[in-house]
Order: sequence, then structure tokens, then C-alpha cells
Amino acid sequence: MDCYFESIDKVIRLFKERRMNLFVLGSYYCNSSLIKILQDKEVGDASFYNDRRKLVLPADSAFSPFLFKIDKSGRIKNVIFLQKEYSQVTTIYCDMLQREENIE
Repeated sequence: MDCYFESIDKVIRLFKERRMNLFVLGSYYCNSSLIKILQDKEVGDASFYNDRRKLVLPADSAFSPFLFKIDKSGRIKNVIFLQKEYSQVTTIYCDMLQREENIE
């Protein structure tokens, strides 16, 4: 979890700045680190669900945190993998989500 802290921290900050809803879905055997990060960042309005079993999303096989949007019909779209080397892409992604949210 620590290796992804910088990326997760940026996502939390961007979502808070834009007043966007955040739902965290995890598949961690021990989720205390992620819960602590969310509490420390005061992401009180973020929903969190952890399933210790392997999740069935194909993107889980990359073993990397990722973001996605769920459209009105419940389909996953706009998947992006978090990589600290390309943190500007995360900002662009959040801007895109915000624009889409304002259009809908």
C-alpha cells in the first residue's frame, strides 16, 4: 500500500478539491492502511468496500490501483491506472470526469 500512497493521496486531494464523490473498492487482505489514509485525509464522504477475495474485475490482474466511472446503466467506463510517474494524467482524468458530471 505504501508504494501507491503518493498516487492515492493525489486522487483524494483532486476529488476533494472538485467536490466529486469517491467510492473506494478494495481487495486487500488487510485494509487498515487504506482506511487510515482515508481517515487521515478526512475523506468522510467517501464510501469504502473491501472484499478480501479476489475481485472479478479484469483490471485487478494488473495489481495496481485504478480509477473508473460507473455510468447510469451500471457499466464501468473510463478506466485509468494510477502511476506516480504520470501524475499529470490523473489530474487530466479528474478534470474529464468533472466535465462529464457537469454535462449530465
